[in-house]
Amino acid sequence: MAGIDLSTLNNSQRQIVSTLDRPVFVEAGAGSGKTFTLTRRIAWALSPGSGENGEPFVEDLSQVLVITFTNAAAREIKERVRSTLREAGMRDQALKVDSAWISTIHGMCSRILRRHALDLGIDPSFKVAGTNEARALMEQATEEVVGAASHDRTDPVLSSAFDEYGYGTLGGPTPFGMVSMVFDVVNAAHSSPDGFDSLVAAGEPDVDGAVARLRGAIGALGAQAGITPAARQAVMGSLDSLDAFLSAPPGARTPEAAAVALEGVKLPNARAKAIKELVPEAKRALGEAKLEAALSSNAPLTDGLIDLARKVDARNFELKREKSVLDNDDLVSLALHAVRDNPVVAADYRGRFKLVMVDESQDTDARQLELIRLLSGDGASHLTTVGDAQQSIYRFRGADVGVFRARGTEVPQEDHVRLDVNYRSHADVLSFVDAVCGGPQGVVDGFMHLDPNPKRKDGYKARSLPRVDVEVTLAKRSMAAVTSATCASMINTPTTCATQIADRLAAYAAAGQSPSDMALLLGATGKAGFYIDALRSHGLECVVTGGSTFTRTPEAKVMAALLHSLANPHDTQSGLFPLLASPMFELDANDFVQLGTRRQDLVDAPTKRAIDRGIQTMSFYGGAQPSPRLQAAHEVLSRARLALRKHPVADVCLQVVRESGWLSRLEAAGTDGLAQEANILAAVRYIRELTQDLGLGPARAATEFDLWLESAKVPPASLAGGSSNQVQIMTVHASKGLEFPIVAIAECWAAPRHNGAVVTGRVDARRRGIIVKPKGLKVPKELSADESPRSCAEWLLSLAEDGAEEEAAEKTRLLYVALTRAREALVLGVGMTLSSTGASPALAANVLEAFLGTYSPASGTSSFDYGGSEPGRLRCVSLEPRMTAAGKGATIDSAGSFYDGTVDSPDEVTGIGATVEALKPAGFTLVVPDPDPAAPAVTIWRPRAGVFSYSSAHAQMLGDFSAADSTALDDAGPASGVAALPTRAERDAMQEGAPVVGDADKATGLGSAFHELAQAMVESGQRFPEPKRIAATKRFWHLSERAGARLDEALARWWDSDVRQEALSHALVRSEVPFFQRVESAYGGYVEGAIDLLATDPDSDHAFLVDYKTGDRGLDAHALRARHEMQANFYAYVLMGLGFSSVSCRFVCVELNRADVPGQPVVVPYEFDAARQPRMG
Repeated sequence: MAGIDLSTLNNSQRQIVSTLDRPVFVEAGAGSGKTFTLTRRIAWALSPGSGENGEPFVEDLSQVLVITFTNAAAREIKERVRSTLREAGMRDQALKVDSAWISTIHGMCSRILRRHALDLGIDPSFKVAGTNEARALMEQATEEVVGAASHDRTDPVLSSAFDEYGYGTLGGPTPFGMVSMVFDVVNAAHSSPDGFDSLVAAGEPDVDGAVARLRGAIGALGAQAGITPAARQAVMGSLDSLDAFLSAPPGARTPEAAAVALEGVKLPNARAKAIKELVPEAKRALGEAKLEAALSSNAPLTDGLIDLARKVDARNFELKREKSVLDNDDLVSLALHAVRDNPVVAADYRGRFKLVMVDESQDTDARQLELIRLLSGDGASHLTTVGDAQQSIYRFRGADVGVFRARGTEVPQEDHVRLDVNYRSHADVLSFVDAVCGGPQGVVDGFMHLDPNPKRKDGYKARSLPRVDVEVTLAKRSMAAVTSATCASMINTPTTCATQIADRLAAYAAAGQSPSDMALLLGATGKAGFYIDALRSHGLECVVTGGSTFTRTPEAKVMAALLHSLANPHDTQSGLFPLLASPMFELDANDFVQLGTRRQDLVDAPTKRAIDRGIQTMSFYGGAQPSPRLQAAHEVLSRARLALRKHPVADVCLQVVRESGWLSRLEAAGTDGLAQEANILAAVRYIRELTQDLGLGPARAATEFDLWLESAKVPPASLAGGSSNQVQIMTVHASKGLEFPIVAIAECWAAPRHNGAVVTGRVDARRRGIIVKPKGLKVPKELSADESPRSCAEWLLSLAEDGAEEEAAEKTRLLYVALTRAREALVLGVGMTLSSTGASPALAANVLEAFLGTYSPASGTSSFDYGGSEPGRLRCVSLEPRMTAAGKGATIDSAGSFYDGTVDSPDEVTGIGATVEALKPAGFTLVVPDPDPAAPAVTIWRPRAGVFSYSSAHAQMLGDFSAADSTALDDAGPASGVAALPTRAERDAMQEGAPVVGDADKATGLGSAFHELAQAMVESGQRFPEPKRIAATKRFWHLSERAGARLDEALARWWDSDVRQEALSHALVRSEVPFFQRVESAYGGYVEGAIDLLATDPDSDHAFLVDYKTGDRGLDAHALRARHEMQANFYAYVLMGLGFSSVSCRFVCVELNRADVPGQPVVVPYEFDAARQPRMG
C-alpha cells in the first residue's frame, strides 16, 4: 500500500502532517524543518488512510496548492515532494509534480490569469514585465499624467503643490518632488486590500481645537499667583493673539490665519518656579497647534494626490495592456478580482483545492492573503499558514507581519502548532540567540525559543576557539573633541569593526576552518568595501555574492562611460574622458595633452582643442607620435563605431572590453581582477537585457543605463571556475534560507530614515491613511502619538510612530535572521558611538545590554556567560577622536588585545594585523585583438550551469548519436533533393519545426501556434479551439495568410487523427508536461524539457508519448524516422528514468498526409522497453 510512515516525526510535525480537515496555524522557527514537514503533509494527504473510510484525503496532487516566497523555494519544495512521493511508492503522483500548483504567489496568479484569459478579457499570451520594462512604462505613465498636471494650472491645489515641492524625478534625488510623492501613493495602493479604494485622507483638520487647547494651556500659566511681570506680559500678549483668532468669523479661521496667530505666541521662561511645571505642557500644545495648522493647510492636497496617483496607475495599466505585459502587482490584483468577482472563474476554483499551504506567510500582504483565502474553501477551511514572525524582513516590499499575526487569531488555539526544534545550529549558537533576542531584555518582541537537536552532528573544526565571539567598536566623543569627531568617524565603526572581524575570521581559518565555510552578513552593503579590504589584508579571499552593490562598482561606471561615448563621440564629460582615463585604456596626462592640443591656424604655436577632435584626427602638434595606449584606444573605438552600424550595442560593448585588453589584464590580476571581470560581463548582460526589453539603440541605451544604475538594486557578479575557498559577503536579506558553518555579522544597527512628504499607515483592517507633510516640516520632539487620533496632527504622530516602531521591530528581526544562519559559530560585530546623551544606534546598545548588562564594556578582551556550554569571547576596542596636522585621526585603546596607539587614516586601521601586503597595480599590457569571431567568450556563472535540454544539447548529441550508430542514419537516406545530414542552421530550424526545403514560410511561428492550440485542446477538456482563439493565436505569432491556412489544416488533421484517439484511450492525458531529472550524462547533470502530450494509466507502467512536428516536407519514411529517432530516444530515456518500463513514442507530422489514408497525418512510431533500451547520445 502506498503511503508514508509518520512514526519518525516529532509530535509537532505529526500534528501538522495529520491535521488535514481544518485550518492549522504553524509557527516554524529558523532551521526547524518546515519544508520537510510540508512535503510529508502532502504525501500523507495522498496516502490511503489519511481521509475518511481509509481513502486518501486528496485524490490527486492537483487538489494541493502550495505558495512560497521565492522561485528557488518553490523548486526546492517540488523536488522534495517528488522524492518523497517516489519513496512512498506514489509514482503516478510524482510525475505530476512539475505541473502541480506549487509556486510563488505571482506564479499562481499568472497561471490563473492565463487559464481564464479570454473570460477576463486579457491577452492569453501576456508576459510578465521585467524590471526595466516595468520601470520604463511607469516612467512614461508618470510623465504623461503628472507632466500634464504640472502644466495645467486650473487646479489651484495641485498648482500650489508643484510650486512648493517641484516636479521631481521618479526614484531620483528629489525626495519631495511631486513625481516621487505620486509614486509613494501608488505603492501604498498596491499594498492595500482594495487598492486605491483603501486610501483615505487620515485625520480631520482641527485648527480651532488645537488653538483652543493652546489657549487653555497658556491661560493656566497666567492664572498662577507667583508669575513674574515679564512672564505675565508674554502670556497676555500670546492670549491676545489667540483670542483674536478664536473670535473671528468661522470663514476667517483658516489654517493660514492660525499660523499667523501662532507666530504671536511667546512662551515665558520655564525657570520661574510658579510655572515651571506648566510650561512644558504649553510648549507641547504650541507645537501641536503649529503642526495642525501646517497639516490642515495641506490637507486638500491629499485627495488631489490620490486622484493623480490613480490616473498614473490607470495610464500605466493601459500602456501595459497595449504591450500585453503585466507586472507583479497586476498579477495579484487581477487574480484577486477574477476569483472574487468573476462568476466563471469563481466557480472554477470553488472546491478545487482541498489542501492549501502558505509557506513564509509572514512575508505576505493583505491582498495576497485575501486571494489565498478565497481559494481555500468556505471560511478558508483548508488553509494552513506556515511562517515565523521573527523572520519577517520584507516590509520594504509591502510584506505585513500583522497579516500573519491576524491570521493566527482566526485559528483556534488548539490548532496552533510550533516547530521549535532547530536542526541547523549548535546549542551554543541557539543559547546566544536566546540571550540576545529573548529573555527580559531581549530585543525581539514575542520571541520564540528554539530547542537544539540532540542528534545533531557537530561539524566544528576550530575547537580551540569559542563558538560565540563579539567584537565591539566603541567610539567615544567628548565635547572637546566634537570638531574632529566627524573626521574620526571615518575610521571608527566601519574600518575598525571590519578589521576586528577580519582578525577573528583569520583566527578561525588558522584553527582549521576553511574560508569557504564562512559568510559575512551585512545589514547594508554601503560599507562593504571596508570589509573586503580588511579580509584580503588578513589573507582571506572573499567574494560579494548577495546585496545591491553592483551599480556602485567602478566597472559599472566605466561601462556607462563607454555607452555615452558610443552614443555621442563628442560627449567628453560623461563619455570620452572618463572612458579613456579608466582602467580600460589608462591614458595618462601626456596622452590627454596630445589629444587636447593642436597647431594654431596662423602661427606655429599650440592651442587647445576638444579631446574628441584629437582622437578622431589623431594628428598632433609638432608631428608628435601617439603613445601605444592612445593608438590602441583610437583603433578600438573606431572599430566599435563601425560595428554599431550592424551589431547590437551590447555586442559592441563586449567587443570593446575584449579588444582593449581589459579582460585579459583582469584575468591576470588574481581574485580581485576576476571579481571586476565578472562585473564587467554582468554590465554587458544588463545592457543587453535593457536594450532588448525596451528596443533601444545606443543613444537611448546610455540614458536608460544611467537611470537603471541609479535605481536598480542588484548584487555583484561572479565568474564560474574561480576559487571556491573564499569568504562569502552578502546582505542579511540575501542570506534568507541559507546557512553557513561560521557566520560573521556587521552593519545591522543603523535605523533607516524616511524623509518623504507622504506618510502612510494602516487606519483599520482595510483602509490605509495618507497624510502629506508640507515641505521642510519639522515635527517637535516633545509631541507623542495619541491612542485615539482624530486631528491631522494626531494622525501624523500616530502613523509616524507606528512606522518607526515597525521599522525598529523589523531591524531586530533582521538581526535574528542573521544570527540563525550560523551552524557552528558566530562572530557579532557591534559598532557604537557614546556621547553625553547616551549610546547610538539604540539597537546596538540594547543588544549589548541584553547579554552583558551594559552597553559600555571596558576596553580589552574578556569572557561573558550567555547560557552556552562555554563562555563567549568579547573584545572591545575604544576610539577617541584627536586632532592631527591633517585635521583627523583617532586614538585606539584595546588594552593590548588589538592595537593601542594613534592612527591618522582608515588605511592604517585596515593594516592592523595585516598578513598580506597591499597589491601593487599591475602593469598595462596592450592586447592585439583576436580577429576570430568564433573565439570562446568569457561567460558569467549562472545558477543553471549543468542543466541541458534536447534543444541545447542537440548539435553535440547529433554527432555522438550518429557516431554511435552511423548505419541507422546512413541507411535511412534522404528524400529526393535532401542532404543526409542537415547543416547547423537547418538543424537549429528543425528543432523549431522549420522546413528543410521548398517552403517560403517561416515555420517556427507556425509550430509555436500549433503547439499552443493543441495544448488548449487538452486543457479545455478536449474541445476544438474557438475561431476567435485561433485568430488571436495567428495574430500573436504573425502568421501569413498561407501559414494560417496551413495551421488550420494541421489542426483539423490532428483533431480527426487515429493517433489522437489512441492517446485519448488512456485514463490520464496531459499536455506540455515538464520534466527536470538528474542524469549521468556528458551534456550535464540535469535534463529538462517538456513533452507535447503524455498519456498514462493509473495501474500501468507504460507511457504513450506524442510529439507534434510541423514542416518535415520533402522527406520519405526512412528520412523521417532517422530525423526523429534521436529525440525519441531522448524522451524515452527520461521517462524510463522516471519509472516507466515501456514507452511508445509517436512523432506526428501534422502537415503531412498519409498516402494510403487521406486526412490522417504521417506518424513515425518508436517503441522502447527492457529489450529495446533508449540511449542518450
